[in-house]
Formats: sequence, C-alpha cells, structure tokens
Amino acid sequence: PFEMDDAMLRKLGISKREHEVLTLVSVGLSNQEIAEKLFVSTSTVKTHVSSILAKLDASRRTQAIRCAKELRIIQ
Repeated sequence: PFEMDDAMLRKLGISKREHEVLTLVSVGLSNQEIAEKLFVSTSTVKTHVSSILAKLDASRRTQAIRCAKELRIIQ
C-alpha cells in the first residue's frame, strides 16, 4: 500500500495546493482542467506547475511525475 512521505513534501517545500496540482497533473489533466477543478485561473495553475518543476528540479511535467513517484509524494 502507498504511504506518502510527508517529511519529503516539507523538505522540498511543496505546499498543499502544489501537491494537489501535482496529483492532478499526474492523472493527465490539462492546466485548464485543473483550473476548473480547483476554481482558480489557468495562470494560477501555470504558476503552481512552474514552482513544482523548480522544486523537483524537473524540466517537464512527465519528469516531475516520475521524480515525485520515486520520492513517494504521489502515488
């Protein structure tokens, strides 16, 4: 069973909202779909995604997802 590494989330400085965005990215949602689901603008989603990429030292969404899974911060 999956057990999320909360300590790693804190170490990386990933906020609850960024984690929520990362989880939605990992299931294949677009920025627009994420924005609609979270009731925010697409610009806000893009800001969160950029922050996530920087914190995970990733250049692409797929790379961020792979890294996040390896770090056990998403399933």
